[in-house]
Amino acid sequence: MWGRFTQNYTWEQVHAFLSVFGPPRNLQPHYNIAPTDTVDVSRLDKHGARELVSMRWGLVPAWWKKSLKEVPATFNARAESVADKPMFRTAFKERRCIVPASGFFEWTGEKGAKQPHLFTAADGSPLLALRRPLGPLERSPHRRMGSLLHNHRSGASVWIEPYHLGLD
Repeated sequence: MWGRFTQNYTWEQVHAFLSVFGPPRNLQPHYNIAPTDTVDVSRLDKHGARELVSMRWGLVPAWWKKSLKEVPATFNARAESVADKPMFRTAFKERRCIVPASGFFEWTGEKGAKQPHLFTAADGSPLLALRRPLGPLERSPHRRMGSLLHNHRSGASVWIEPYHLGLD
């Protein structure tokens, strides 16, 4: 994920691109979401159906005993080590979720003079993304960038449903 992002879509859009179930909600737009803010998240309920719920953005492991203010930054797991790091491995295997976004911010410039750049899908559709290292021919202001899931339904299924990865 990125350090800041936006969520601005309707219930109908969420239902269409994530196949979530449950009563329709009046989803409010959020334009500058930061870590620890409350965000809309898609997860599997106890029966295995996708639902849309509000959650704190950032992982708090089940074993964490200190206050929430003491949790280190846990919103940016690295794709290549998420399955091995103690902070993330159980949630990666057992409790995945999807944080849909309408856009995300990347920042350029020197400290004290940073300029935000908002990236959105050209057609305005919601984004589903994972962070990964840059490839040899890619350019970005950072060493890492997002991988967008182009086919929302199948990409979301592969990510959130453990049987696709043989983890069940």
